[in-house]
Amino acid sequence: MLASNKGESPYFDIISDGTGVERLPLLRTSANVEIDGVIADIKITQVYVNTGDSPIEAIYTFPASANAAVHFMKMTIKDRVIISKITEKKEAEKIYNEAKSEGKSASLLTESRPNVFTMNVANIMPGDTIEVEFKYAEILVPKEGIYEFVFPAVVGPRFRSNIQESEPTPNVEYKEIADKEIYGYDVNVRINAGVPLSFLQSETHKIIVKNINENTKEVKLEYDINNGNRDFVLQYKLRSKMIQTGVIMTENGDENFFLMMLQPPERINNAEILPKEYIFLVDISGSQIGTPLNISKRLMTRVLDKLSNSDMFNIIVFSDSLSYLYAESEYATEDNIESAKEYIEKLNTEGGTNILDALKYAMNTRTHSDYSKIIAVLTDGFVENEIETFKYVNENLNKVNIFGFGIGASVNRYYIDGLARVGLGESFFALNQSNADSLIKEFVKYTASPIMKDIQIDYGDFWASETFPEKIPDLFAERPIIVIGKWKKPMKGTIVVTGKTPEQELHTNVPLDKFGTLYTGEGLKYLWARKKIELYSDLAIFSKGEEYKDQITDLGLNYSLLTKYTSFVAVDSEIRNQTGAINVVNQPVPQPQGVSTSAGMVGSMSVRSAYTGGSSSRTSGGSYDMENPLMPTYERPPVYIGPVLGMSFYNMDNKFDYNSRTLLSGELPKVNGHSYHYGLTYLQHLGS
Repeated sequence: MLASNKGESPYFDIISDGTGVERLPLLRTSANVEIDGVIADIKITQVYVNTGDSPIEAIYTFPASANAAVHFMKMTIKDRVIISKITEKKEAEKIYNEAKSEGKSASLLTESRPNVFTMNVANIMPGDTIEVEFKYAEILVPKEGIYEFVFPAVVGPRFRSNIQESEPTPNVEYKEIADKEIYGYDVNVRINAGVPLSFLQSETHKIIVKNINENTKEVKLEYDINNGNRDFVLQYKLRSKMIQTGVIMTENGDENFFLMMLQPPERINNAEILPKEYIFLVDISGSQIGTPLNISKRLMTRVLDKLSNSDMFNIIVFSDSLSYLYAESEYATEDNIESAKEYIEKLNTEGGTNILDALKYAMNTRTHSDYSKIIAVLTDGFVENEIETFKYVNENLNKVNIFGFGIGASVNRYYIDGLARVGLGESFFALNQSNADSLIKEFVKYTASPIMKDIQIDYGDFWASETFPEKIPDLFAERPIIVIGKWKKPMKGTIVVTGKTPEQELHTNVPLDKFGTLYTGEGLKYLWARKKIELYSDLAIFSKGEEYKDQITDLGLNYSLLTKYTSFVAVDSEIRNQTGAINVVNQPVPQPQGVSTSAGMVGSMSVRSAYTGGSSSRTSGGSYDMENPLMPTYERPPVYIGPVLGMSFYNMDNKFDYNSRTLLSGELPKVNGHSYHYGLTYLQHLGS
């Protein structure tokens, strides 16, 4: 329930019929992280305490890496340790609810969304301290030679519309930090790099660094009551400038797993850079009017200014139909670039968003064998045929590298992220004019240095199977090759990686007796299973229904992994709550830094201000375009949810009166070729 204003913005109070209910049962959450090479093993400990006089159930929603492979959970009550079991999600919920009704202490860990988890802890008795511990692993992929570990802190607010989502958004209650923290938040990291580090830093938090030896560092947070209101980001770089090539392997009984990384050099000569062919797919539909189209124009102009005479380019624009600057890509001569800039300057918006035909045209134009073909899709992603597009890209992946550039204050992130994922590229999000420049610069730098294409891996006598990714993208100076898979003994042979460079075919030999090392942890097993689950999840979007549900469920059960269909549950055998009466407490969390909940918001809608932290997220800033603060729900795409942006509503075409919260016209306005509606269901609940 929304409570009255305290401070500059409202917060949510826990309302309960019980008396003496502990409103903040989470005492502390902490992370102990072991980074060994490119594998991070993370142990999360959450401590719940009931200082009230009634039994409670605590519900806590928290974020994690979207790539986290969660593989273990246990619950400790005084001197009793209860190891959880993994089971199908519905069965786990049934076991938990039965234990709760019987008066037994129990805990349930579920995946609410791919990067959002929910912990339920039932029958925390007065005076109880219950500790829940779970573990996950993830791979740290260096970019620009910089390794980055991120420990997410708070699930950001999400606007809920009446559109049905495939995965429901969990309810999160936010509370401002005043003069004391809501709960303890701590992170301890040990980095075993194997080689000296050139730098180690966190731009988000103050840290204390302990030098164990030249290759090993320990990091902990300086105490601050605000530590838990933003993601912790730790960055480090290795001192060595050589190509880092290696294979780490684990032996797990009948199954053995390996991870190979081929890291490009830190600096490369211009002669080693492949010539590039940029194809810009530019959305000029009605929703791109103004700032979005201006950002697209700036991005293309910036890239064109960086091209050499040997590079090639083309511009394809689409709305209801498509048109192009050239039938096929042309060389980046001075005259051609000047013509392109004139073409760009004249672009105007109109019509709808027919992106698939444009994408097919771009992918099927003549591919120059010695060139790295880069398709940059500049759009807000307001389309209905996401799955059809993903399927087409997946089936034609060898031809190109696809980068999604989401442009606009409110974009279809599902589409932009999905396009980049199946295209083995990266996604970027420029939300407004003022923050677009840094993203454009990053995009230009990232795509500027392709050094190898047509990459193939020959495992020779090394018996490798079920490797991921199945297709290797072009190797950029900023991105290493990482392959994970299974292997069979004996450990012998040489892995040969081949690819084309500007001047020759390159063969890189990775002899296992020199570059192969045994890894004692279990993280690789879980990470491999997680990659296979991602594969089935991608295949699932190309099929109807839940065709791959059984495969994902079996992997979760066999490898003890938290998935969409499997959950962890731990139940104490002792009946501790004899009456069965229980009060439910939805654990409040700190209000995220740079995000404030407005008095005019419902549920978890928010207004987000400019982010001042140091995270290297590929989303540009968080301050929205206040010239158009109301982005109404877009009717066509069923997966898109448009948030309300800004502290007040924009009186678009005098169709909506903010003060009376009524439409001045019974007709829905047509805006720049698209039909919008105003989400009247939530307007009824807006506060004054």
